This record gives sequence, C-alpha cells and structure tokens, in this order.
Amino acid sequence: MSVFELETDINSNLDLKRESNSFTRIGGKNQTAQRLMLRLGTGLGEYVYDPTYGLPYLTEIVTGTGLPTKNALSSYLVDEVLGVEGVLGFAEPIIYDYDVTRQTINPTMSILTADGTIETTVL
Repeated sequence: MSVFELETDINSNLDLKRESNSFTRIGGKNQTAQRLMLRLGTGLGEYVYDPTYGLPYLTEIVTGTGLPTKNALSSYLVDEVLGVEGVLGFAEPIIYDYDVTRQTINPTMSILTADGTIETTVL
C-alpha cells in the first residue's frame, strides 16, 4: 500500500507540514514503526478498504469476561508483527503488563528491523 510511504501523526492522520504545505515521505525504521502502529492498532473490519485487515480483538482475542490470555494475545501479535514488511524478528520476548483493576493488558515489544530496533507498547 502506498499510503504507508507518507508520514502520519499520532492519530494516524496524514501529517501536512505547514511550512512546506506538503506531506512528508517516511522510510527506514520510522516507516516500519508506522506500519506496526497501523497494523496492531486496527481492529478486524475497521479498515474500510480491506475488511480482512486488522486484529480480531473483539471476536477472538477478548472474548467472554475479563482479559485475554497471554497465549491468545501472543499468537496473534507474533504472527502480525512478523507479517509487517521490514520486520526481521524480536530482539527479546514480549513483556505483558496486566492491570486487573482497569482490565487492560499492554504488551511491550522490542522488534528487530533492518534499520535498527523498535521499542513499542501496543493496545
């Protein structure tokens, strides 16, 4: 998809630079990080142009009551991360931070790319 060649802001909107009145092209580690953010931050069916794009957070990862299991989330994360163009693998195991009070789980990942390592927290 060519849309991934343009830089987006924190809300995944195209980032128009006021001083040059143009969009910024992105590459290298930042491009891979942006692809990861878009891929992991999109629920299955949320992307209008491709309903098969995204993670099945509501249908398969978070089901029933409470938090997803580490195994359920891990299998999807690993497959999705390794499927992102530019990703070579993981620098270390995924760390899962559970907050039972708020019913959240935040995986922290160290991801290897051809251009360096990306540290990211998802969800």
